[in-house]
Amino acid sequence: MNLNKKSSLISIILPVYNGENYLISAIESILAQTYQNFELIIVNDCSTDRSLEISEKYQKKDSRIKIISNSTNKKLPISLNIGHQSAKGKYITWTSHDNLLKKNFLEELLSVMERENVDIVFSNYDIIRSDNSIKRIQIAGPTEYLLIGNYIGASFLYRKEVFEGLNGFDPELFLIEDYDFWMRALTQYQFFNLDKNLYSYRIHGESLTSKINLEEDHGNSYNIAISKMFERVAKDLNWSEEMLSCIKRIHLNKKEVLGYYLRNKRIIELDLKNMATKNLDFKKLKLGLIKSIRIILIQNKNEHNLKNLMKILKSERSILLENTFNKRETLGLIKNSLFH
Repeated sequence: MNLNKKSSLISIILPVYNGENYLISAIESILAQTYQNFELIIVNDCSTDRSLEISEKYQKKDSRIKIISNSTNKKLPISLNIGHQSAKGKYITWTSHDNLLKKNFLEELLSVMERENVDIVFSNYDIIRSDNSIKRIQIAGPTEYLLIGNYIGASFLYRKEVFEGLNGFDPELFLIEDYDFWMRALTQYQFFNLDKNLYSYRIHGESLTSKINLEEDHGNSYNIAISKMFERVAKDLNWSEEMLSCIKRIHLNKKEVLGYYLRNKRIIELDLKNMATKNLDFKKLKLGLIKSIRIILIQNKNEHNLKNLMKILKSERSILLENTFNKRETLGLIKNSLFH
């Protein structure tokens, strides 16, 4: 099937703020797509460098490029909303000025979208350094793992109706606007996880990901946003206090999660069962939770003791014995607990 003969227009939103170092590569990766029926909407968020000049240079060469310049610096969530509201495409994706689309990005995602008749499709992607070298491959999904992190990631395509149905991105959740978007979509729309590598996500000193990890102000803002997001999710999905507290501990405290989960296991599992639908599998929802608890336990060596080991063996053996988990890590955890 030659997708280029189909009439489906894809809108690509590209917010940019002082992105001159990587913007040319980002734009050229879009223009090089094998699927060419797209519009590129660049939202310039009051850049003080050459970002606007670079964008205008490409706009003169390609009529598919539209530039919107914000009158004030509005930050990413509002810039995304502005771009989406201007979009004419049936399908939408968005990217960042420091990231790259692989040539078959649009073609592969659109093919799955129309073949499977889903609302959102997402794929694996590379994590790259500033010099374009690959640091690692990021495996996206499954969708059920959204409870413990943004497992949708950076490579995606969705119907415009998804944006409209969710009323766009929340301006108050800067730094996790995409994660919040997916969480609100989780029980309303059908996701498809494509096991292909279609995108390159760049990590560098000025990226938002780096700032969240390294700068106290960004880190605090991130934690506040995460807490607010899950409080809203808990209200929408009628979660128990125990479920909300467990999820917050996983994302924010990253300690004493094991004991809390084991004490409230039955209540938490009931909330997970209530979330399960034809598109969300209970076993995967629980496995994601167990996986996160295990990771936190392994990292907190002061919790490696015989008492916790016995609790696990009595109440939730899958933390140790799930066959997809690393056996060497399991043996190390058991050894540390026995000889603590």
